[in-house]
Amino acid sequence: MSKYEIQIYNKQNKKYYIPAIEGEITVTWSRQFEAGSLTFNVVKDKVIDYQEGNPVALLKDGELIFYGYVFKKSRSGKQIIKTTCYDQLRYFKYKDTIQYKDKTYSELLNMICDDRHFTKGDIEKTKYKIVKMTEEDKELFSMLKNASALPVAHQGKEYVLFDEKAKVCLKSWENMKVNEVITYNNTQDFEYMTSIDNAYNRIVVHHIDREKEKEQRFVTEDKKNIDDWGILQYYIPTSNI
Repeated sequence: MSKYEIQIYNKQNKKYYIPAIEGEITVTWSRQFEAGSLTFNVVKDKVIDYQEGNPVALLKDGELIFYGYVFKKSRSGKQIIKTTCYDQLRYFKYKDTIQYKDKTYSELLNMICDDRHFTKGDIEKTKYKIVKMTEEDKELFSMLKNASALPVAHQGKEYVLFDEKAKVCLKSWENMKVNEVITYNNTQDFEYMTSIDNAYNRIVVHHIDREKEKEQRFVTEDKKNIDDWGILQYYIPTSNI
C-alpha cells in the first residue's frame, strides 16, 4: 500500500514538520488557468508550527507529487487545523498591465515567469506570433488565456498550462500522451465530474485598427460540437493603440 506524507517548511524558524493528518488529503488539478490545490487537516500539538506562505510538499512513497504554499488556515475547538495550499500558478491570479508585440504565447509566458521569478519547467515553444497586445489591469491568467486562444484560432493547436512538481510547464495535448492504461485495477478510489462550463467551441478574435479605421473579425468553430452543446463562444477584442 502506498505511503503518503505531508512536509511543511516554516521559513520563519527554518524547520521542517511532518504533521499528523486527520482524515483525507485532497489534491485538485484543473485543466487550464487555475491553480492546483491541496487540502488536509493537521492535528495541532505542541510541536507543529507553520504559517501562511510556508512551502508544503506532498510525497507518495518518497516521490514528490505536489508542491505548493499555505494560503488558508482555519482552526476548530477540536485542535484541528484545516489547511488549503495552492501551487505556483496561484500567483498568476494577481493583476498587472503589460503591453507587448511580436511575441508568441510561450514567449509571453517565459517573460512573465522571469519577471516574477517563477520556477520554470518544460515550456513548449508555440509558433503563432501576436503582432501587438495591450493588457490593462488584468490577471496574468487572463492575459495568458487571451494569448493561448490565438494559436487555437489560427493553427487549431491547443496548449495546456500547468504546474508539475513546483515548475511552470506548457505542453500541447499531443505531447502529454502517456503509454500507461488507467483501469479500475491500478487506481485507488476516485470520483470525477464532467462539465462544459469552461469549454469553448467557437473562438472569435475581433481586431480594431484605430489608426486606419478598420476592423477584422476572425472566427474558428467546431460545427459538429456546436450541434451537440450549442454555441460556447470565447471572444477576444484587440486593437492598435
